[in-house]
Amino acid sequence: MPGAPRALAVIVPAILWSLGLLAFGQAPAKSEKAAPAPLTLAHTEELPGFTGDFDHFAVDEKGGRLFLAGEDHKTVEVFDSGTGRRLKSIAGFGTPHTIFYLSATDRILVTDGEKGMLQILRGSDYAVVQQVDGLAGADSARLDAGAQILYVVTGGKDVPLDYSFLVAIDLKTSKKIGELRFQFMVFRRRSTCSSVGNYSISPTMQISTHHRPETARSSRRPEV
Repeated sequence: MPGAPRALAVIVPAILWSLGLLAFGQAPAKSEKAAPAPLTLAHTEELPGFTGDFDHFAVDEKGGRLFLAGEDHKTVEVFDSGTGRRLKSIAGFGTPHTIFYLSATDRILVTDGEKGMLQILRGSDYAVVQQVDGLAGADSARLDAGAQILYVVTGGKDVPLDYSFLVAIDLKTSKKIGELRFQFMVFRRRSTCSSVGNYSISPTMQISTHHRPETARSSRRPEV
């Protein structure tokens, strides 16, 4: 039941193994004959006082950290990816959802639905260094690492609205550079697909697919 205190089993090393992030960064050797190995419980970390559930997570491979969004607890939890030990509980969030870790700049990106913003933290001390506002109901996101553009899902039932937006944010400037409106149900289904990063936003607000998205500003988005 959400809100009820409970101990959570954090299967950190097993999750990372399945992603190919252990064994010195090498993915497990592939075999045409061998069946995929099942996940196994490698470690249990008790979290006294923690309530609610986790949402998205991100990995700092070099630093050996796992970041988990505690959306109901309003925190981002940091774990040692080798031992599973909790290192830090970062407070100050409304409803944290999607997390990305950028190793080149040591930055942690967190979409915050309740506060309606993208929070950008410094990885060394977890201090908030930048915020991108105007993202009511910010939830799922996809990163185009090459172009340094983050696509964020906003709007929807949590705001509440019966429609949503795909908002493009230039991470080099921390500015919104485009947005596209969708009807809520259609957008939510598409937003969870990896192909969302291939949508482009045209001046006529039509959707097309390209190898590299192009964005355009729009004045059609109401204040939410």
